[in-house]
Amino acid sequence: MTLSENNRIGLASISLLVVSILGFFLIWQFAEKEKAKDLNAWEERLNLIAASRSDAVSAWLNRHLESLKTLSDDASLQIYTSEIATDPSTSEAQLSFVRNLLNTTAQNTGFHENRPMDQIQANVRASDRAGLALAFADGKVMIASSGMPQIAIPTDLMKIGQSFITMGPSLSDRTPLILFGAPVGTLEGFSTGNINRQAWVIGARAMDDDFLSLLSQPGVAHESGRTYLVQAVGDTDAVTILTPLTEGGRHPETLKNQAAAEAIKQPGKARILPGALGSDVMATGRDLSAPVDWVLVRSIAAKEALSTVNSRRNELITTLSIAALTLGIVIFLVWKLGVSHKLSAALTQSAHLSKENAQLNEFLVSVSNSQPTAIAAVDISLTIRHANNRMGEQIGANGHHLIERPLATAFLGEDSKRICAAAQQAVDGKANSFLHQLVTSNKTYQIDCIPLQDGNNPDAADARALIVMQDVSELIHAREEREAFFDELVSTLASIIDARDPWSKKHSAHLVQVANALTEAMKLDEVEAQTTLTAARLMNLGKILVPREILVKQTPLTKGELVLVRESILEGGAFLSDLSFGGPVADTIKQVQAHWDGTGLPSGLAGEDILIHARILSVANAFVALVSSRAHRDGMDFDRAVEILSKDSGAHYDKSVITALAYILDHGDGREKWAAFREQHSSNDD
Repeated sequence: MTLSENNRIGLASISLLVVSILGFFLIWQFAEKEKAKDLNAWEERLNLIAASRSDAVSAWLNRHLESLKTLSDDASLQIYTSEIATDPSTSEAQLSFVRNLLNTTAQNTGFHENRPMDQIQANVRASDRAGLALAFADGKVMIASSGMPQIAIPTDLMKIGQSFITMGPSLSDRTPLILFGAPVGTLEGFSTGNINRQAWVIGARAMDDDFLSLLSQPGVAHESGRTYLVQAVGDTDAVTILTPLTEGGRHPETLKNQAAAEAIKQPGKARILPGALGSDVMATGRDLSAPVDWVLVRSIAAKEALSTVNSRRNELITTLSIAALTLGIVIFLVWKLGVSHKLSAALTQSAHLSKENAQLNEFLVSVSNSQPTAIAAVDISLTIRHANNRMGEQIGANGHHLIERPLATAFLGEDSKRICAAAQQAVDGKANSFLHQLVTSNKTYQIDCIPLQDGNNPDAADARALIVMQDVSELIHAREEREAFFDELVSTLASIIDARDPWSKKHSAHLVQVANALTEAMKLDEVEAQTTLTAARLMNLGKILVPREILVKQTPLTKGELVLVRESILEGGAFLSDLSFGGPVADTIKQVQAHWDGTGLPSGLAGEDILIHARILSVANAFVALVSSRAHRDGMDFDRAVEILSKDSGAHYDKSVITALAYILDHGDGREKWAAFREQHSSNDD
């Protein structure tokens, strides 16, 4: 080997080494940028959760404070409190009125804790955890609702004269209290002139599971994720943690928590700093829109956040380094062995491949023209590179003439906008599929836009997308006819069911109306709503097994007759088990008699394990039965019916469904639409 050849080899080796070092440096920089992007993504996720939970907590606090303000503005309360303030010997009747007003308001506004009786021992008095009180500014309590804990009134805040929210003392089980206060207005002529005799409405709520559930973000399952409320302690790294870091109540405590302290100072900015337990966490904060100086903090262990970030960074460095090293070796070998001979062979092979490619292209054109679907391929600029004859027929031109034509000019108006948008997504590497009716032909097409590259480099010049259009007009028409026939069949079955039970002749129709309103109020999707309504119409199918003399009986049913009627609902669900619906109609009917606490049928089925459709029908069926007239009684008043259902809330029925029903009656058009439910009709009605 000559000296010149050795010099060339040495120079090549040095060049390769320099290029390798530069390549590794660029790889490291790229990996660090990707790591920064991943950390920014974590910050966005934390901020989204913090904003969502901050809104929920603020709404909860403001709702309770507004209920106190509304009560304090009550004219009758102002009169009685003024009389009590000026005349301590107020009659028991006046005190009883105020006490009843406080109890009623506490029940309706959440300042009352509903606790199942079976959780309280008969010889143990339930602890007072929530209630309302009427107090003077000097801290003396005039009167309180049942359940109001005995606490020291925050007179320092009352003397300021403005409504407030503050942390109160803790209960015996170490659950903290939240206190609310609103000054009672003074009527003209009733002023005492003494600020200490100013009346206040004071509310207390335990920071229990009802409140703590607001800190949980649905659908988020970070192992070390924590959401809690804090309060600043001066300009230090210490904060007062107001809510427990895990479930269960305890006294608010002050801890050194640098991450939370920074979240208070700079809300919305996520940083990795030591948390309450000394380990590093990524945390961000959000101010509450309620009149408090509390801050909501969302944190996650830095170890969990960085594990995926660092893992991806290391994989990038390793993969790209191996690729760069391999490329360097290949380049060196190519240079060492010489490329002249290989280049000549490559040119020969390229010519051969070009010929084969032309033949293959002709074959693919022939194959695509034989397809019943319209097919086109576009490049990154959405210029048509290939179109079969079927695509030409849709557009009104020969498929060959569409080549090199912009996709936007191949279709008209809204058709062009919709198809171009979908094709652009496919060029960007995102496959998509949709139904669309062309304006020019009034035919409905299933349009699939498929990427022809992996999407890792969407800016590449050779990016392509395939557009496939299949005429499905006849299929959609046939499906609509089947759905119409099925709907008529369900209506016929419902009519047969009601014909056998004259006293509840209109029950199915009324049940469908109430169930429909509840599915809309609870925002069920189209499939869930249709499942609920179909089950409502067929719920009483099993009545065909009940003797007609029981159905037309004009006196209350015996225990055995009631069991027979209830079991008929399960039998109705069994009849439908082998039929194919759009959703679980048969299972919904089988679960209608299930109770929230698991005491219904099927035995042991409880809580959210019960289908939402069945929970809605359970409430709707009971409501329609209560307000509808029968041979042995008149229909019940709407408010009384809701009151009865509410007593079984959390035991027999889902609270959220009863809340939705009350909302429809109070704020929707339920009372007007359902007024006819209470009209009496005889067994001879048509």
